[in-house]
Amino acid sequence: MQDTEVFDLAIVGTGFAAAFFLKNALGSPEVGRVIVLERGKRHSYDWQLRNGRHNDLSEPRPHRETGLPGKWWNYNIGFGGGSNCWWTNAMRIHPADFELQSRYGVGADWPISYEDLEPYYCDAEDEMLVSGDNSSEVIFPRSRPFPQPRHRYSDIGLALKAAYPDTTFAMPTTRARVANDKRGVCCAVGQCDLCPNVAKFTIVEEMAYLFDDPRVTLVLEAEATAIETEAGQASAVLYRKDGVEHRAAARFVALAANGIYNPFLLLKSGIDDGPVGRGVTEQIPIYLSVDFATAGNQGYSSLIGAVNYAFADGPHRAHASGGFLEISSRFRVRPNAGKWNRNAFAVFLLGDLRDEENRVTIDPDMPDRPLVTFRDWTSYARAGLAHVEAGIGDFLAPLGVDRITADYDKVSTHSHIEGSTVMGSDPATSVVDADLRHHRVRNLAVLGSGAFPTSPGSNPTLTIAALSLRAADRIFGTGTRR
Repeated sequence: MQDTEVFDLAIVGTGFAAAFFLKNALGSPEVGRVIVLERGKRHSYDWQLRNGRHNDLSEPRPHRETGLPGKWWNYNIGFGGGSNCWWTNAMRIHPADFELQSRYGVGADWPISYEDLEPYYCDAEDEMLVSGDNSSEVIFPRSRPFPQPRHRYSDIGLALKAAYPDTTFAMPTTRARVANDKRGVCCAVGQCDLCPNVAKFTIVEEMAYLFDDPRVTLVLEAEATAIETEAGQASAVLYRKDGVEHRAAARFVALAANGIYNPFLLLKSGIDDGPVGRGVTEQIPIYLSVDFATAGNQGYSSLIGAVNYAFADGPHRAHASGGFLEISSRFRVRPNAGKWNRNAFAVFLLGDLRDEENRVTIDPDMPDRPLVTFRDWTSYARAGLAHVEAGIGDFLAPLGVDRITADYDKVSTHSHIEGSTVMGSDPATSVVDADLRHHRVRNLAVLGSGAFPTSPGSNPTLTIAALSLRAADRIFGTGTRR
């Protein structure tokens, strides 16, 4: 590669945010030459299965953490990013989560609406062949049907559906319900991070064609170190490969390196406008094990037997977070005669608000690495835990329950890094605008879930993809929705 070459577009990262942005950007006549920088290697899915891991890095997550004991942050370095290890829940964000401030006087409204994003949700679902329940449109309005039929409910899921028909649905997922030329059918063994039947969507298997396009130069094992600016514009991405410093000049730059490394690169580059790095968060979980009196954990065709949104919205959102309940097809074998499979593991994921004391900064002891400081989830999220704890017994009672065991204090990660490069209309309180363009450096986009103004209960991946499709549409005038 000639370091003097000027590209039309430089992208840092190869995960969901990068791939879906690249997909629509390549449809523009403005984008003729693209350089993509990936810090990791390009491992085939077969390599990952044979080796039982997603990369061969001795240090897979090179950042430092401080704050709440036990809280850690997960991501994958390597071609395809988080698509290699994700568990494939492809949920839309609840419409109420776009309007928390307007509806309930808490948090912030998103600078775009559910309706603005809806056609891009459909595009992302079509690209990833999402299996879903079209009847869920009573909560999540949709203009097109899911490209794959929904998965079967477990018998426990059917009992939940019978008790709460308007809020219980099959989980939308890229675990294939019907085999096709890209995927085998989901075998429901609960090993989705390394699916043995290649039944899930990954960029390695299904969107690598974008990075192999002759207009695209993919540079592997290339660590982006800074964004160079000149006269208020991004002029190049500086990166290190094989110990040698390089410069990739570009007319437009898109950061898609996750919610830790995007703000870190901005800070390293002196692009510290607004609350960059501040507000990093993710959902707060509740882990349940439920023993049922009569319903057995059987009949399902995928990992999740059902998902319920009864706690996602309502008056409680004025003082407590909302989220969803997923009933797993995995269970604890009970030592009771005739009841061996009458159990389900379940998870509540509850959203949160941004707290700017939770932040990504440059580690003062190791300035080539980010430092993630997370004090705790907010009192709003903690109130959501209390709301679920107070209501879960009565909520599950119609299903016939012998016992509920719940962990309300477990600290973990769900690999969702949100809120650290927040989008909004005011440069004083946000980093990027509704199109994910930096407020001051206008030829710089900062993609991914770091842009989320709040942390909704829903998994973020589908929204990351939809936002990237929309951003490329808006920036480069591709498609028909500009």
